[in-house]
Amino acid sequence: MNVRWDVLVGDIDKKSLAELAAVPTTSDRLYPLILCAQGYIKSCCQRLNGGNMIVKRTLMCGDQRYLGDGI
Repeated sequence: MNVRWDVLVGDIDKKSLAELAAVPTTSDRLYPLILCAQGYIKSCCQRLNGGNMIVKRTLMCGDQRYLGDGI
């Protein structure tokens, strides 16, 4: 799918768009949530490293029907 970003952000202030897309810092309100998500993704990757190839392929294909709480 191709996205025409120039059309989508044409009427948005460029300064506010740059602030929104900036790298998060420790002073951001959602920074603790970002750290939590990074830790979760890292633990999932460590569990899958050297693990079940069927689970890895299912995740890579984006087929979420077979994923439950037990990853």
